[in-house]
Amino acid sequence: MRRYSLLCFPILVMALIGQAPSTSAASTDPCVSATMNMVGVCGSFVSKVQNAAKSLVGAPDSDIAAAAAQIPPPTTQCCGVYRDFLSAGCNCDKGVLALAAAQSTPEQAVATQTRVWKVACNIDPSFDHCAVAASASTLG
Repeated sequence: MRRYSLLCFPILVMALIGQAPSTSAASTDPCVSATMNMVGVCGSFVSKVQNAAKSLVGAPDSDIAAAAAQIPPPTTQCCGVYRDFLSAGCNCDKGVLALAAAQSTPEQAVATQTRVWKVACNIDPSFDHCAVAASASTLG
């Protein structure tokens, strides 16, 4: 299994916010709003997911589930905010992925963090617009 150095998510958020031309523009971008909301509500859980996901890029679902079980569970409110993040497609948003890549966080590492979040929050895959889009594109 290949290890990747993962970006501290709050730094990614600050970079994303820093790119926004104004506060009003940031509030109209669903991924900026969802990301700011997630970091504000979930706090330290964001770092716990990052730490758990560091060595799990490409890991089987059983390893992801075991890692998610080792971290304290997020609050119901935190999971609700993460559902909003997924529903907006922010985990595969080109801007978010470009910022992550600029900070040496490859797309695979972002995808691994998404897998840990989904297990920790018991989120059905249908809430992940990226996974739904990928499945649809492979069907035909």
